[in-house]
Amino acid sequence: MLDLPIRKKPRRSSRLELKEMQEVKLKYVADCPVGFFDMLPPEIIHNVFGWLDAVDLSTLTVTSKSTRDLVEAWLATPGALASLLPRHVFEEPPCRPGTGLLTTFQRLGLLQKRSTCLYFTRDRLRILWNFVDRVDAYWNGDSPGMPSAVTLACYGRFLHAAIAGWEECECDKVFQTIEGRSRTVQLVERVLSSPPGAAKEDEVNLRLFYRLLYLDPCRTMRERQFWMNRILAPQPIVRQARLMYLLYGPRTHDEILWDETTDSIPHGAQQDLFSAPDHWLAENVACLLLLAGDRLAVLLLANKALNGRIGEVARLLGAICIMSHKFNRSQNWMMGVVQQVCHAIGNPRDRTNLMQAIWDAFTTQIMDLWDMRRTHPGERDPDLIEEDVQLLVSAHAEFGKVVLSRAIIPCPR
Repeated sequence: MLDLPIRKKPRRSSRLELKEMQEVKLKYVADCPVGFFDMLPPEIIHNVFGWLDAVDLSTLTVTSKSTRDLVEAWLATPGALASLLPRHVFEEPPCRPGTGLLTTFQRLGLLQKRSTCLYFTRDRLRILWNFVDRVDAYWNGDSPGMPSAVTLACYGRFLHAAIAGWEECECDKVFQTIEGRSRTVQLVERVLSSPPGAAKEDEVNLRLFYRLLYLDPCRTMRERQFWMNRILAPQPIVRQARLMYLLYGPRTHDEILWDETTDSIPHGAQQDLFSAPDHWLAENVACLLLLAGDRLAVLLLANKALNGRIGEVARLLGAICIMSHKFNRSQNWMMGVVQQVCHAIGNPRDRTNLMQAIWDAFTTQIMDLWDMRRTHPGERDPDLIEEDVQLLVSAHAEFGKVVLSRAIIPCPR
């Protein structure tokens, strides 16, 4: 019987074994959607996310869908709010001292915007409201009542950052959803159906809600006009005027000053705008009309013109011209309003009288300011009066350029 030699298993170096293990690991990582993150347990990933701020997390969400899913899964945990938000409204966010509360919510809105950018509008709104409900429960628990001014300001920053760049039809869905979820519709009806000052607390709450949530966070005039139109559209013209006063009229800490009066305004300059016979400066009314948009401005001015109050219309248009120039707004907007008002008048003689009255109002504005400097030399700083005169002349010159250009080169139809 032959003795066969025993065949031994070939020896392999540890270097080759380590190389094979690395190749297997790299192949596994290459096949994973999020690379090395797939090798970590969820608890470690969530711990890493807890050390990042909202801007870094928002950048992660746009790297890949898998990373976005990881961030969304972490945001759904209770520890996410504890890491991103202070425990109380007036505290600073943890681990990030010096970061303002409004800035924190603006960054959270950016995070929600980027993490939901591939979703349908319906799903994006659902995610936004779920997040707001969680924040509200985290701060206030189950306490009823209107949110505080600080909370509304934070939600306003969050909302405008989250919906930045959305189409107007999508923003309209946002407005309708908020109106349906809140008690605002009932609050508006209760306030506008009561005499001015009868429900002081409700009036202040309504002003804070609309101003802090929709209007004040706007960065452009177009955004502010969009939200103002959405607020005013459901109301008749008389209620629109009262609601505008409620939003931008004078107030103290706990009430709207419906009886506040000012001097140096022609009688009746705003009687069609407000039901109460209060006296506002024409420049203040002009600012309101600029914010309200051309539809409401044309309705108000055309109503005055049809009632034969051409002089008042001319004075208001002069104030609008000054405010437009002061806020670096094109005079084409005012020219469009003038054309629509003239079209509403219909009578050629009244149209001619209106155009003449506008230029007479321009002349009166400059002469009144110059007479104030001559007759009351000590009441105002001469340099300030000179700046006002320069503003008036410059505004009138810009409007004159637009009128001449429209007369010589008509706009294409």
